[in-house]
Amino acid sequence: MTERQNEAMVRLLADAAQGGQAKVDALVALSQRTVWVVPWGAGMEGYRTLINSSGLAALPVFTTPKELEEACQRFGWLDPSGEAPRLEVGARQAFTYARSTSLGFVVVDIASDHSLEIAQDELTPLLTNRQGSHGPFAAAGRVGSDLIAAVERRRSSQTNLPA
Repeated sequence: MTERQNEAMVRLLADAAQGGQAKVDALVALSQRTVWVVPWGAGMEGYRTLINSSGLAALPVFTTPKELEEACQRFGWLDPSGEAPRLEVGARQAFTYARSTSLGFVVVDIASDHSLEIAQDELTPLLTNRQGSHGPFAAAGRVGSDLIAAVERRRSSQTNLPA
C-alpha cells in the first residue's frame, strides 16, 4: 500500500467511530485489503490474541507494519532478537480466523488513535458466501444492507447498557 492509500484508510477508520454508514464504509474498504497479524512463535498455529477486562478475546490486526511494531513493543510480543513477528494476510482471512476460533471481536490498529473494534456479528455480512452472484459488484447492496443492520444493532446494544 502507498502512503496515500494508508492515509485514506486511517481517515476511514477514524470516521468509523461514528458508527452507521461511516463504519460500513471502513469495514468494506478494510475487507478488500491485506492486514498484518502477529503469529504465535515456536511452531504454534494461529495468531496472537488479546483478552479484555470482560474476558472477551480479540484478534488484533494492523493496517501497516509500523502499527504492528508499535503494538508488539507495547504488549511484549517481540521475538528473542527484538524483532516484531509479522505475517501479511488478506483481511477476510483474518476475519475468518476470528470467526472460526470464536473470538469476540477483531480490533484494528489497537495502539492507535484510530483504533476500531469489529464485533463478531459485524464480520458475518463480510464473510457470507453470496452464491449466484457474479461480477465485481454482485451482491454489494445486500452486503451493505446486512452490514449496516449489524452495525446499528451493535450501536444500539452498547447504548442500552445499564449504567
